[in-house]
Amino acid sequence: MDGQKKLYRVRAVDSTDSALLEALDEDHCARLGVSAGVTVGSASFHARTGHSFIAEDGGEAVGFILASAIWTGGLPTVRVERLAGADPGVLTALVDALVKSAYDAGVYDLLAELPENDTAGRHAFEATMFSRSPSVLLTRTLGSRGQQS
Repeated sequence: MDGQKKLYRVRAVDSTDSALLEALDEDHCARLGVSAGVTVGSASFHARTGHSFIAEDGGEAVGFILASAIWTGGLPTVRVERLAGADPGVLTALVDALVKSAYDAGVYDLLAELPENDTAGRHAFEATMFSRSPSVLLTRTLGSRGQQS
């Protein structure tokens, strides 16, 4: 296997993948110190987007990417919600699948927001010709969730 790229099976997220995604997301959250991003509802939503995938190795799920197309009247964009996996090769395979799905759908603008400490995720996107955007992301959480520390 020296010098060869390992191949992973990458398949579309299915509405029955909720438990799989939640388990992988739990590991992702623990590794990066981020809040959980996968619920039954989000798994169901992303199963319909055409831009969300699970990577498998020997039948075992080893990573996922959740993304969806958005259109606000200008150019359509595919926005990445979450990229999770421990292996850099898995992450790159998932980003490759995302790029292909966006291209096949005629969506040529892609946006990925990652936790600042997710260097493996950043490298996977950069390996597939994504570049950093000179922007500032500002967030605010309203209601009782915004009151929690």
